[in-house]
Amino acid sequence: MSKPLLDPLAGNPAADRAEALVPQANHRWQHHSVLVVDDEEGMRSFLTRMLASRCAMVETAASAEAAQLLFNRIHFDLIILDITLPGKSGVAWLAELREAGYQGEVILITAFADIDTAINALRAGASDFILKPFRVDQILNSMQRCFDRARLVRENFILRRTVEEMAGGVDSIIGNSKAVAQLRQTILRVAAMPSTVLLQGESGVGKEVAARALHRCSPRAQRPFAPVNCAAISAELIESELFGHVKGAFTRAVPTHV
Repeated sequence: MSKPLLDPLAGNPAADRAEALVPQANHRWQHHSVLVVDDEEGMRSFLTRMLASRCAMVETAASAEAAQLLFNRIHFDLIILDITLPGKSGVAWLAELREAGYQGEVILITAFADIDTAINALRAGASDFILKPFRVDQILNSMQRCFDRARLVRENFILRRTVEEMAGGVDSIIGNSKAVAQLRQTILRVAAMPSTVLLQGESGVGKEVAARALHRCSPRAQRPFAPVNCAAISAELIESELFGHVKGAFTRAVPTHV
């Protein structure tokens, strides 16, 4: 038996019956906040009633401009966003949010969609795309997928940072001698400075280990660390390899190299 489609108008008995079909305990996000952006009052009311008991907070807005005002003062874990809005479209506002650095989940909903609309929505940074009218379980399952994905991203970030911290930093320099302790102190002191550092030593003493530790302790720790074996590059090409060149700068400089 197919599940009934929801009428998004508030107070509609069909919507109440459909909502009752969904187990309440399966979808609860008591630590998550949600922003509903839709120009239809009935849809805003319907989603608010459906989510109020499931989420920590549910706010609504009828336009992208009104949503931006809420967004400026409240952190939202998830945004349910209609594509067709008065003034700025949902896709345009989503693109602005992503450009500004918003990493939260966004579900786009619309009654008018084609392939191009779906592609544009995903390119703008949508987490999911749902067509109206939708069933209660569709929106709830979509939200669950979004929150699960956000949790995995967060756990992966924490795990990656933990591994990086174990692999880098001054603790990666093994030894208890006075010289090693002094080296650690020097790295911590120099790491905060925006200066070029030259590490000298015989082969095998751990220059790259010290360089990685220096990088991990610096404000540039989130940027890539790229070790280069300069001894394997000829003196004529070392400058080009490190700093790039334009086509025709010297013999064999056919393609531009950055």
